[in-house]
Amino acid sequence: MAEKHAPGTTAAMATPGYDFASNWNPVPLWASIHIEVGGLSVSTCCVPQVSVVNGNLQAALDAAAINSSPVGWPELASGDSYAVRLARDRAVVVGGKALRPGWHAEGFAVSLSDDAGVVFGISGSGLEQLLSLGAAVFIDRPSASASRLFAGLPVILYRHGHETAVRLHVARPRAAAMLEWLTISLAQLR
Repeated sequence: MAEKHAPGTTAAMATPGYDFASNWNPVPLWASIHIEVGGLSVSTCCVPQVSVVNGNLQAALDAAAINSSPVGWPELASGDSYAVRLARDRAVVVGGKALRPGWHAEGFAVSLSDDAGVVFGISGSGLEQLLSLGAAVFIDRPSASASRLFAGLPVILYRHGHETAVRLHVARPRAAAMLEWLTISLAQLR
């Protein structure tokens, strides 16, 4: 009589103690990621507090002591404290004065998302070519939103620091896939 086990599994998988993690690559050490190919550099960024704000954005920015409007694409964010627009009444606030999670009487809600994603910094010559491999992203086609589908993954993409540098926020469960895509794409650009 044939041994029965769950559909889609092998007899070895049905055995107690089978290590499903052996099928996956280990989670990268995010703080140590740095890839340089030609004139392009990709590394992970350690950003200060990250919050998602919905509602009255101006009141939220005032509370966070952010003195600039939220940036979209291809606007330039700078420094350690700024906001990035995702929708008409939604933004990611990076740094600034800590915001309490939850509803605020001034008309906005805050969700802390410090550990929700990984932020990649990409800079150097060839940046536009790399971006074109992942999406139709053009400097001369602005958008109020920095939310994009890039390399098949939902991301937040904006320029930071200088004209040839971007930051790419990726949800933590998808970050390993983005790192693999970046690594393969950089190798293609050699």
